[in-house]
This record gives sequence, C-alpha cells and structure tokens, in this order.
Amino acid sequence: VVAGVVQRVKHDVESVVRLRVRPRDIQTLEHARTLLRCLGEGICLSSTEGRVLWANDYFRDFSESCQKKIEVVSREAAEHLSTALRENPKASPATLSCKFEVYCEDTVRYFDVYVTPVVKPEGDKRDLTSIAVVARDVTRARRVQQKMDAIDRAGYELVRLDTDELRKLNAYERLQLLEEKIVRYTREILHFDHF
Repeated sequence: VVAGVVQRVKHDVESVVRLRVRPRDIQTLEHARTLLRCLGEGICLSSTEGRVLWANDYFRDFSESCQKKIEVVSREAAEHLSTALRENPKASPATLSCKFEVYCEDTVRYFDVYVTPVVKPEGDKRDLTSIAVVARDVTRARRVQQKMDAIDRAGYELVRLDTDELRKLNAYERLQLLEEKIVRYTREILHFDHF
C-alpha cells in the first residue's frame, strides 16, 4: 500500500516537473486532490469502455467485484450517452447524467452510481471522451427502507382478518388470534425473535 502511494506521489511530482506547472497551480491541484479524497464518495474517471482511468482513495477501497460492477455500469452508460450526444449535440453534460443502482453481494452494500459524460467540443460536433462517475454508499438508507417495507407488509397482514371466522370467536379467542398473528408476522416478516 505504501509503495503504491509513494509511486503515485512520484508520478505526480514527475508530471508537475514535466509540465512546468506554477507553484500556484500545484497548490490548486493539491486542494482538488484533498477535496476528492475527503468527500466520502467513490469518484472515478472512466474510459468509454468502462476502464477506470483515475479514482480517488474511497473508490479504490471498494471491493474488486464492486469496482467491476461500476465499470460495467460505466460502459453501458457510455453507449447510451454517446447516442444521446449524437442526437442532441447542444445538450449540457449535466442534463445527460444517469443514475444507476448497484448492489455488491460480497460486501452487502448498496450504491447509487451517478454517471456524467465528459465531452470534448470540436466545432459543432461533441464527442464523448470519458465518463465521470460518483458512487454514493446508500446501504444504511436501503436497510431502513427495507425495514419500513417489512413493517408495512406486517401491518397489512395483521389487519387481514376473516370476518366470518371472527364472528364465531368470543372476545378472548379474538385477542388470542390477534396475538398469534402479531407474533407470527413479527418473526416471519420483521425477523424479530425476542420481544
């Protein structure tokens, strides 16, 4: 890991020297690098084939299978975005942005992946050169939503009572039936064992 960081820093320094970047520009680049590192979202620049050209540390920390899924999404989005740019060359890249949902089984994480085209204007024709990708971890929000959906299903099942069956029962038996349903649906749908 340290060797990789050292290699990246060495590469960045060589790039700065080779390009003869002014100190002010170096500071701006460092601010940009710091910002991208601290955002808490996976950010990468992908080729139109979905290959990651650059990624921040947060993205690099994703599992390999998760990165591959995001590469597939990038490739599919590039095909769609190329077509959209050909059909509407004056469209703003921001208006062509797409959102995808990615689930990574190996880490049990959910991501909303936002894909935006990077275009190179050439006269009236604008070609897609790469894809800007932001992957936001929405695992916590998805789990909360799943729990809310389960509670909703349990509530629906709980109120489904057969009126003919209820007429035959006295008050105590009705309460027992209701208690049985609450216990069953709490276990089956909400996965609660102790309550």
